[in-house]
Order: sequence, then structure tokens, then C-alpha cells
Amino acid sequence: MKKAVLALFLMLMSLTMGNNLEKYESKQVFEQGMKYLVAQDYKAYRQDPEMLIFMEMASNENEFKAMSGYSKKNKYEVTKVSESKNKSTLNVKVNYVSYDNLSYDEFVSAFLESLNDLGISPDSINNKNAILIYEKLYEKYGHKGVLKTKNIKVTMDKIDGLWKVNYDKNLDLISTLSVFPTKFFNVMMR
Repeated sequence: MKKAVLALFLMLMSLTMGNNLEKYESKQVFEQGMKYLVAQDYKAYRQDPEMLIFMEMASNENEFKAMSGYSKKNKYEVTKVSESKNKSTLNVKVNYVSYDNLSYDEFVSAFLESLNDLGISPDSINNKNAILIYEKLYEKYGHKGVLKTKNIKVTMDKIDGLWKVNYDKNLDLISTLSVFPTKFFNVMMR
């Protein structure tokens, strides 16, 4: 009986100590930021001091809403953390809505159709009207999304005491927040 109790105690201790991901500050900031995005809670996002530099793509309400509008069904689970003083790498299991099932031609056609509907020429696309284009694409093709799961690495840098998702190093993460099919998104972002 003593051996069984001791074995159970040791097993519980190893589980609690060996897999305690909650101690990592970068993980907590990442999860909080993603929680705001998925919930589409811009007000709370901007009032949270930890979010001041979290994701540069969501620096104003329009950008935030555009990004968060496509991620309502997404779930982000941090499975592993490697954190040093100013750098962190998170392994994240993502359940997300993918639009990769659209062919390249179908997507380009939808993109051009959205531009036409909005009266925007391809040469005049900017940050401000890109959000309108996102919204139009989602309105027309959001129903074609398919739930998928993938494991990604997210890198974060600590700057002046705050954790930031480095946009350029995290295209896998950014693509899970977008209505663009990954293959098209990767072409646009290069």
C-alpha cells in the first residue's frame, strides 16, 4: 500500500513540475492577445498594458477588427515554450479556418471581383482599403472555409519589458488569422 501511494505521489509531482507551462510570461501574453483577437475585444486589447506592442498588425481598431473577424472559430494551444530573457519560441497547436481549398484562379477572381465591387483599382490598394477588401472577401467566400489543424512555431521578442510577436518571423501565425489562402498570402507577403 505504501508503495502504491508513493508511486502515485511521485507520478503527480512529476506531472505538475514537468509540464508547468504557466510559468512562462511570453506564453501568458500570447494567450491573452489571441484571446482578445478571437473574442474581437479591441477595447480590452488596447487597455491591457501587455498588449501595447503585442502584434503590430493590430495597431488600430480597423486592423484589429479585420484580423479578428476571420479568426472567430480559431483555437490556439501552446504546447511547448522555450523562453530566455528577451526571446521566446512557442510551439502552438492551431485549429483554424483555412481557405486553401480555393484554387489560385478562383481566389484571384474573387479578389478582383471584390476590388471591382468596392471601386478600388489594384494600383490603389493601401492599408486602409485592404481592410475593406478583406471584409468583402470574407463576406463572399467566408462560407468556403474549412477547419484545419496545424502545429506552428511562434517567435516573440521582449522589448522594453513587453512581449511582441515579430510579424516578419511569424507568417504561419498571421496566415491563420487571414481570409487569404496560405498560398496566396505567402505570395502577397513576400
